[in-house]
Amino acid sequence: EMVVTDGVNKPWLMTNFSSTPVTGTYIQFNAANDDWTAYGKPTVYGGSLFFIVNTILAVSYRSTIAWSNPADASTGYDQTNYDFTWTIFATGISPITAIQGTNTSLFYGTANTIGEIAGPVGPNLQSSSTTASIAVNVGMAMPQTVVLFGQTVFFCDKNGRPGMLPVGGQPVPIWLQMRSIVDAANVGLPAVTKTNTTAALEPTLNLVIFAIWSPGP
Repeated sequence: EMVVTDGVNKPWLMTNFSSTPVTGTYIQFNAANDDWTAYGKPTVYGGSLFFIVNTILAVSYRSTIAWSNPADASTGYDQTNYDFTWTIFATGISPITAIQGTNTSLFYGTANTIGEIAGPVGPNLQSSSTTASIAVNVGMAMPQTVVLFGQTVFFCDKNGRPGMLPVGGQPVPIWLQMRSIVDAANVGLPAVTKTNTTAALEPTLNLVIFAIWSPGP
């Protein structure tokens, strides 16, 4: 199965790749089957699929994450007999911008911070996990730039500057290796940077490739 979300419609599972057009089924979020959307890219941690909840019935829930049963992306979340949701921040705190699962933990970012959750996935994740603040002066601001390569998470901050976070370590500002380019770039249009910036893993060449600033925003 392939999980698809575009930030406008609620996520769905592609179930028939060979049909024209392809077909799929929406992922039900709660017992009422309310319309919902997710923000950014989903991720996998502990065998479960995690989402940043964007809206439910057009109400913002960007401080909440939700997850599925292990190995079953269609069940869990806030469905009947499940409470696989966690509101990490109180209302008014910066919304969650990105999540990335690793073998040992789930990282979550805002525009200016990075946190970490480690614990068994399931109904007791919130009560039995350990949480840690990894950074309070840099964030995983752009979900489309978050790339896991081995045990290192690569990302861009709110100005489009690349960084990397080794699992168990602290963020490293790898953009300092290209300081002259950063200094010459137009970083005064964060909304444009947020829209255009992206990254991808090229495993054959062992490269993480960033496409950052638009030449003509």
